[in-house]
Amino acid sequence: MYKEFKFGGKQNPFGNVGVIIGFILILVLFYFLLKGLYTLLSWISPFLLIGALILDYRVVLDFGKYVLRLLKENTAIGILIVVLCILGFPFLTGLLFFRAFTGRFIKNYLKKAEEAAKPKFSDYEEVENNDSTKEEYLVLPKADRKVENKKDSEYDELFK
Repeated sequence: MYKEFKFGGKQNPFGNVGVIIGFILILVLFYFLLKGLYTLLSWISPFLLIGALILDYRVVLDFGKYVLRLLKENTAIGILIVVLCILGFPFLTGLLFFRAFTGRFIKNYLKKAEEAAKPKFSDYEEVENNDSTKEEYLVLPKADRKVENKKDSEYDELFK
């Protein structure tokens, strides 16, 4: 009642060779993709760094502060990060540009959302009545007010 399934089987000594070859091909493909991406980014990395500085210079400054803080607090990790930054400079500039671009995009999006939430008032236009349609519709009768004479207090003295 119990069945066991194995890939490759016991009869064939080369049963796992196909899986190993497939895994090696995937690793080779991954290597060439990373190599091509590294080459492409190494050509455009100066432009990406300048673009990151233009979009949001604080991203680059914050990364520099982070590396300096790592060098002070944990020297071994800080040196490792500096070496990785030198070796992976094209990827680092791509990451910094991506962070600056997305940060600016989010700020613009939030600013537009804030402006859309504000009430908008339209410009007004004064309309003048023609003589033929002129009506006195805002003439109000004078109100009769009774003024009571209260005795003068110090408060009333302030307004005299």
